[in-house]
This record gives sequence, C-alpha cells and structure tokens, in this order.
Amino acid sequence: MSEHAANGGTGARAARTVADDGRDPRERGIGELVKDLSQQTSTLVRQEITLAQAELQQKGKIAGKGAGMLAGGGRCRSARTRRHDRRADHPAR
Repeated sequence: MSEHAANGGTGARAARTVADDGRDPRERGIGELVKDLSQQTSTLVRQEITLAQAELQQKGKIAGKGAGMLAGGGRCRSARTRRHDRRADHPAR
C-alpha cells in the first residue's frame, strides 16, 4: 500500500516521532496526545519566557552602559563649557 493511500488519501506524511514511552503516536489515544500537547506547550512557553527575560536583561545591560557613557559625555561637555564660559567672563590680560 502506498503512503498516500495509508494516510487516507490526504497526501500528508505520517508522524515519525516516538512518544516518551516508546510507542508510536498513531497507537496512542486522543486524550493522551492532547495531554502531551498541553504539557509540551506549557514547557515551551515557560522556556520562551525565560529566554526572553535573559535577552532583555542582556539588552538592559548594554543600554545601561550606553546611557552611562552618554551621561558621562554630557557631564564632560558641561564642565568644559563652564570652564570656557569662566574664561570668557575674565579675559586674560
């Protein structure tokens, strides 16, 4: 029998994965499959959230360094401008 005929004529490929207990998913009941899907989805969502948090923390560190450098540059510019202004108020003789 061809794969096409074995799949009910849909042309869809059969799942080749094996369940945790070693059984072919096609031999498992719908209830078991839905339960596994729910557990796997929950695990995936938790892992994605953990990954997103780690990425945001990393970006926050980089942004914090950039903001610190920008603020430091602003302070240097401000101090330099004040020194320049003082010299303009009291020209050398």
